[in-house]
Amino acid sequence: MILTKNLYGIPTGTKRTNGEVQSRKAMHMPKAVKIKRPDDRDMCPPGYHRVHGYERICESGTKTWVDPHNAKNPKRKVAIYHGSNLLYLYWHADLGQLPAVNPVADFGDFHELDPLIQFWLPYWQSQGLDFPIGMNALVVKALIAVESGFNPKATKAGLKLDFPKPDAQIP
Repeated sequence: MILTKNLYGIPTGTKRTNGEVQSRKAMHMPKAVKIKRPDDRDMCPPGYHRVHGYERICESGTKTWVDPHNAKNPKRKVAIYHGSNLLYLYWHADLGQLPAVNPVADFGDFHELDPLIQFWLPYWQSQGLDFPIGMNALVVKALIAVESGFNPKATKAGLKLDFPKPDAQIP
């Protein structure tokens, strides 16, 4: 058997000696990535953070349970976004009719990632992050493809990656 790779060295199929090519499914490469909305209690607006339930001991020695809730962040010169804030920003945004990003050659469509990319790229640019000239949704999608092959269980150097955060370094 010969492992066929695309332009970036990512396996695209296994060619058997008789010329038959094994599918992505047979190679355990995903056809689609499922984007699941988190529970509302795992999200909170910027300026707040999520406090999980805990047991508090009062001055009298009585134990009471404090229910999970959102608490206002302390005043700081620089705003700090917690993961729960980032989830809130995306899942409460009006994404409207975003156009599909072109597929990356040899990787399939993976259009379920398009709204994520198209929301976060301009968001971080509006926050003052510098991006290289020409950075667009297709380039980000290609980086994800090259880094993980769109595989949420992809590992690099034995470390598990938390998809969809590729291990990409943009100069």
